[in-house]
Amino acid sequence: MNIECKESEIIEFKQSLATIDDAIKTISSMLNKHHRGTIYFGIKDDGEIIGIILTDKNKRDIVEKIKTKIKPIIYPSIEEIKINNKTICKISFEAYDIPYSFEGRFYIRVGTTTSQMEISAIKELISKDISLEMEKRDSLISLNNLDTDAFTSYKNLINDKYKKFSDVKILEKLELTNGKNFNNAGKLLFSNSSSINLRMAMKWPDNAVYNDIEIKTNIWNGIEKSIEYLKQNINKKTIVSENHLHNKIEYEIPFECLREVVINAFVHRQYLNSAENIITITDKEVVIYSPGTFMGNTKPNDYLFGEGISRRRNEILANALKFCGYIEKFGTGIKRTYDICKERGIDFNIKTDNYGVFVSFSRNNFLDNKSKNQKNVDDLDELKNITPNNWKILLLLIKHKELKIREISNKIKLSVMQTNRYINKLIEEKLIIKNNQYCSLGLLKEKILFHALLTIGFDDINDINYNITTIKKEWEQIYNSSKQKVLLHELMNKFNHVNFKYNIKYSDLEKCLESLYDEIQTMWIKQYNI
Repeated sequence: MNIECKESEIIEFKQSLATIDDAIKTISSMLNKHHRGTIYFGIKDDGEIIGIILTDKNKRDIVEKIKTKIKPIIYPSIEEIKINNKTICKISFEAYDIPYSFEGRFYIRVGTTTSQMEISAIKELISKDISLEMEKRDSLISLNNLDTDAFTSYKNLINDKYKKFSDVKILEKLELTNGKNFNNAGKLLFSNSSSINLRMAMKWPDNAVYNDIEIKTNIWNGIEKSIEYLKQNINKKTIVSENHLHNKIEYEIPFECLREVVINAFVHRQYLNSAENIITITDKEVVIYSPGTFMGNTKPNDYLFGEGISRRRNEILANALKFCGYIEKFGTGIKRTYDICKERGIDFNIKTDNYGVFVSFSRNNFLDNKSKNQKNVDDLDELKNITPNNWKILLLLIKHKELKIREISNKIKLSVMQTNRYINKLIEEKLIIKNNQYCSLGLLKEKILFHALLTIGFDDINDINYNITTIKKEWEQIYNSSKQKVLLHELMNKFNHVNFKYNIKYSDLEKCLESLYDEIQTMWIKQYNI
């Protein structure tokens, strides 16, 4: 009996497992030509079924050999099929991260034969854009898996005339669907079946890693989380106007530049593998990495100097982000970012390797670069939330470690209901924790102290004879002799306070705070008669 299909550029018959190496070579050639294929063992070239003996060990060995001999690694599916009491082995595979090599050599499928590729053909294969085909393929993920929060956020940015459309109609207009399912582009952008790996971390000279976050996300949330992480962990200062009505937060790296690079990192990356998007913050630079090199023969400098022709790897994704205004004009963002950074004295660099693109921003002495008319303070809006009664509660817990709500109420001379409101606000700020009726400090006392130090000089406690300049001098004297230093920026940024700029070790930080803590605590307790 013969099998119904015939050998072709995506189908190959093998009589026995003895020809496994030749079959794996054929797999690599099919992937390089069609990104998919099927190999049958137990069938002659003319389609006659002769069968094989197939054990679980055979199956494991086949998978292991394929993983070992083909690079990049692929993960085929193996199926045992019975036809007229004869066993055949069906190996199916699909992958898009071309080119694929077999034992270090590259092959291409031509008709029903496998041929080794010339160097010129390999170069052409590498530059070939297959992402559009990938984007349009059915992801098999239902539209019911729409991340509604992410999509609502997206819709808020689009033209008003489209907001009246249903979600499905908008997705169809954006070419993100295949009937009732997302296509791969839609899945990546808006599905709640999170599939993109995102890692963000801060690394310092002593090899310590802080704020290390690894998540799986869709593109929309990935962009938002990346930008939020950067905003929280780089330096900022508030430019305070005379009437406080037009205060402006300025980041050490312009926000529009960070946003541009983060969007590019997600929209133009290579999605044919599962590599991570990575954000790394060090004391010297911010680096944003995305998998996949530049398209065609373009190089980073082509874009830096405005000479690059925009080639979009992910056409559908790019158009969807342009539709909401995240992308203004194709091919101009990198040049615009370069110009802004140059004006601000920030080194902006793009480097590539065989696997991806590294975009870096230098971190300069941002906190020192302010004009005489600018006042460098922490975010006043945040400090306004820490009222005198908030501080009374915090200082009571510093002094007594743990108190019942009624005890706090009695000491600050407020009703239990009023006290509860203040406590709930502090719980939201993660400054305290409540366990049944008992309250205690929720964070390290360093955070409380930082708030106190940075609040000194503002309205509620302007009569305290202890100012930021004096404290900075004390810190400088203590730490100028420290042998092992890391940037205090990491800790300060974690708490959203960037007024201090001295390099210290975290363990030394605690010692320093101890030396200041008693004095500050005494002043505060005296101030509020606690």
